[in-house]
Amino acid sequence: MSQTRTYDLAETWWRGGSIEVKCVLDDAHFKIVKIPEQFIRKGGDNTLAFVHHVIQLLYVERGELRSPCGGALDLSEEPIESSQYIFSSIEENLMRLTPTRGPEGKSPLPKPASSVSESTYSNSKHTTSRSGQSKFRSSLLARDGRCILTHSERSRCTSAHVVPVSRLDVYKAILGLELENQLYATSMGFLIRDDLHGAYDRYEWSWYCKDGMYYPHFFALEDPEMEQIHGRRIDPRTEMRVQPREYLDPRLADWHYRQCVLARIRGTAEGFDLGQALE
Repeated sequence: MSQTRTYDLAETWWRGGSIEVKCVLDDAHFKIVKIPEQFIRKGGDNTLAFVHHVIQLLYVERGELRSPCGGALDLSEEPIESSQYIFSSIEENLMRLTPTRGPEGKSPLPKPASSVSESTYSNSKHTTSRSGQSKFRSSLLARDGRCILTHSERSRCTSAHVVPVSRLDVYKAILGLELENQLYATSMGFLIRDDLHGAYDRYEWSWYCKDGMYYPHFFALEDPEMEQIHGRRIDPRTEMRVQPREYLDPRLADWHYRQCVLARIRGTAEGFDLGQALE
């Protein structure tokens, strides 16, 4: 029996219609993505470029987003309500699209936490034995002051890493870092209310970064507050009282955002063997 790791889709949480994209392969149409309209409209980047960006996170092959009849699009325009678009690969003789491998968690395997009690893979609040931990929390308190999203008091907050500290391979690939004691720079974390930290670890929300701004994107809406926060623009020049080098690193945020898209827009883990997918 074929089994794989599955996740609750964003479309089950967001009310209203969806923007769908199909791919034409060998004269057949295949649906490749479905994104809730309100998720896009309220997310701070209500453009076809965002839809195209999500597709490119989901699949290895590069391509173009086209109108339902195959015509060219201005990606700076807003998606048309309840529309179906076409993704056209730039590769010739393509038989199928290759799903991006993931989502990954605290290891390269698809195992993000499934409950609040397990949501500790980016937690840096209680692991005081790690070198640099105390300084890390102090620097985040100085930069963020309180919960970066809700402004809740610091006593209710976790100093969380953008990417799990256990994923030294990710830090090496993105930043060129080699040692775990290098993973406590201010730019590698953020101060967040404890319950939102748990949701972050479960890939229910992430940071969408564009043009130097940060937008929290909530793929799951466990509380009405989350829909209100979704897409709120955070300008680091006014909300992070530090030098630009200490802003939350968008390269790390992009890694986490990709995992969220793979989990909550696609809904399944891909690129793992059966034993890994069930671990």
